[in-house]
Amino acid sequence: MGGKCHDILGQLNEYLDGEAGRDLCERLERHMANCPECQVVVDTTRRTVRLYRHGYTPRIPPTFELQLHDVLRRAWKECHSC
Repeated sequence: MGGKCHDILGQLNEYLDGEAGRDLCERLERHMANCPECQVVVDTTRRTVRLYRHGYTPRIPPTFELQLHDVLRRAWKECHSC
């Protein structure tokens, strides 16, 4: 993603919250029409916000949760063992 993408994505909150003006919306939509990377970011963020607003709580299998905690604990210890 280039500098223009970072500028566009810096205004993403306004756009997704419906607070962006017409000019900004048109500029973002024009950019996204030609930038699949930004389109993916916007779509993913939009879905995440929608799930969060509706109280979705992801569930992961207990065995995976234990494995994840173990990996994170080991990684933390490696980073902070100095």
